[in-house]
Amino acid sequence: MENKLESKTIPIKKLATGDDLSINVIEIEGNGGGPTCYIQASVHGAEIQGNLVIKQLLDFFKTTYINGKLIIIPNANPYATIQKSGPYTQGRFNPVTGNNF
Repeated sequence: MENKLESKTIPIKKLATGDDLSINVIEIEGNGGGPTCYIQASVHGAEIQGNLVIKQLLDFFKTTYINGKLIIIPNANPYATIQKSGPYTQGRFNPVTGNNF
């Protein structure tokens, strides 16, 4: 048996360059008989460790069949990951309001 993998992009902001800043959504579905699990990473832009874990999960599920569905957001807050001050990714606070993402 093989998992069904579907990927889609949701635009969230238009950048000054005219490009769209988007969120990628990956859905992995087995036979649909089991539960649904939601996994996300990078809510704070400078905290990128979850991205590697998600990459490893995607590699794992290429060869391992699931009984259910996974919804994966590898970068839940792409706006935060582009907030830079020199070489440092600020990405924890909204640059306009100062609120914690």
